[in-house]
Amino acid sequence: MKFQTIKNLKSVTIKASGFKRNLIIPPNLAKQFLFFLQENIGNEIILVNTNIGIQIFYYSTKNYSQFIKESMLFYAIKLNQNVRLNFTNQLDGNQVRKQFKNAIYTFSQYPRLFLAYSKKFIQIKKENTQSKIVMPFLNTCFEKTITSIIEKNGMIPFQNELNKNKIKALESEINKKILFNLYDDIKHHLN
Repeated sequence: MKFQTIKNLKSVTIKASGFKRNLIIPPNLAKQFLFFLQENIGNEIILVNTNIGIQIFYYSTKNYSQFIKESMLFYAIKLNQNVRLNFTNQLDGNQVRKQFKNAIYTFSQYPRLFLAYSKKFIQIKKENTQSKIVMPFLNTCFEKTITSIIEKNGMIPFQNELNKNKIKALESEINKKILFNLYDDIKHHLN
């Protein structure tokens, strides 16, 4: 990636105080929140909503950390008046990469958590194929970190199950491409 691209990559991590294994906001509200952020910041935003917390990765020359924080408080407080959230901001691509990499390493110490996060990441990758900057950056970082964990430990937790999920996601993409090409062929022959 170009230096400028990395420099303008930012993230906000949101966790509820204490260790609660609950989503801060439910999936349908997370989608609404993502659309709200896209309308105000731009389309290069990835939101990862897990039981551990919420990670928001975005590409912008401006710092939207405070805007994201205030908006998240509004969304979360609507659900629970007693919610206490902790926010961590990374304002540079190198910091984002380091924090993301450290999170994956930490998750790999807890096999079930690692499996859940990895499945979520594969799903988000599948849902964000239109992303030209943020998702490719995160995917590269994810794959390099996984490779590093495998080199260090000989394997990753639930490696076979994750491979199956990757293959399913790849098959879905291949099927979409086949259908798109078939549609183009049919359209071309009709003209």
